[in-house]
Amino acid sequence: EVVKEGYHITQHRFIRGMPKQHYYDKENWSLRENDNFTSHSCYEKLDGTCLMLYTLYDEDDNLIEIVPRTRGMAVAANHIIDMFKLVDQARIREFYKYPHNYDYVLMFELYGILNRHEITYYRYYIDIKLTGITLERDVLDKNDVLRIAYNNHFTVPDLLFEICCFEGKWHIHGMPSRIYPYYWYEESIK
Repeated sequence: EVVKEGYHITQHRFIRGMPKQHYYDKENWSLRENDNFTSHSCYEKLDGTCLMLYTLYDEDDNLIEIVPRTRGMAVAANHIIDMFKLVDQARIREFYKYPHNYDYVLMFELYGILNRHEITYYRYYIDIKLTGITLERDVLDKNDVLRIAYNNHFTVPDLLFEICCFEGKWHIHGMPSRIYPYYWYEESIK
């Protein structure tokens, strides 16, 4: 229920839960193959706090508020909101300026030295990158997320490499030098 100028407005919204993104390990890693071709993209896993941003708007489709929430919470805790306020939100406000975008829930990773977890990002005081988007009950696929990110100038985690299988042959594309030695180690122990 939203209160605006003393009036109570009831809104029915479906806000999807937030699963934890796990790090790579042999137990949690699987590649699903299609008939003749499959492709999997490996993106940088940022270590911070996942924020889902959803909107509250009135019966006239006027935006009232952009609400950040975290996993297990309807609204983010005050210290998370305080960090989020330090991030440049101009592109987010521009995105939600249009009523046709109100039902998109943007998922950002809030990371940096101020929001320290297992990985410390000394180059960033506090920043966000778009990691996913939901629309009503659907999680958008990678291509839709990248298209929306590009069109709205949102930054996304870095693409580390892609694994492709075509007619039974596996190929790795774009592997950066910092990962390449681990690939050869895995190959040598097979």
